[in-house]
Amino acid sequence: MSARGNNAVAYLQAFHSTRTNPTRIVEIDTDANTATSYICAPYTNECFDQYWSQDVNMKYVR
Repeated sequence: MSARGNNAVAYLQAFHSTRTNPTRIVEIDTDANTATSYICAPYTNECFDQYWSQDVNMKYVR
């Protein structure tokens, strides 16, 4: 939560691989009030489920 009482999220990533290109994907769903984040590697067509997270009860200005 920010100083003004607004919900806020921050994702920090330093993911290195010698065989693929991991990329963090962030999906914002304003209807469900969620922010979902996960890491996938398109080159090898894999996702790293241990880095999946979802923040709920977000409030977005439309």
